[in-house]
Amino acid sequence: MRKPKYLILALSLAATSLAWAGSGTGLVTGFVTGISNGTVVFLLSTQAQSNTPSCNTTQRFAMSANDPRYKETVAGVMSAQASGTPVYAVGLGTCTYLTNSEDLSYVCVGGIAC
Repeated sequence: MRKPKYLILALSLAATSLAWAGSGTGLVTGFVTGISNGTVVFLLSTQAQSNTPSCNTTQRFAMSANDPRYKETVAGVMSAQASGTPVYAVGLGTCTYLTNSEDLSYVCVGGIAC
C-alpha cells in the first residue's frame, strides 16, 4: 500500500520542479560563448522571460558544451538571431553552469509547437 503514496509524492515533486523552470520568448537579443570552470558555456538571452528562478539574476540561459544537443542548439539560436526569427527557450529551473544564468533545457525556433 505504501508504493502508491511514494509514487504520488515523486510525481508531485517532479511537477513542482517543472513549475519553477523559466522560459524566454521573442527574438534572440544576444548570445555568447565562454568558459566556466573549464567548460565551454553558451549563453542566450531573449526579449522576455518568465518564471525564472531567483538565481537567474542576468535573465539569460546557459548550456554546457557537454550537452548532447549543444551544437544543434547553438546553430538554431544563431540562425534565429541572424534571420530575426522568434524563439521559445525553456530552462531547467537551476543555475548549474553559471550561478547567475538558468540552465537551458531546449529552444524551439520559429512557429513550431513545442
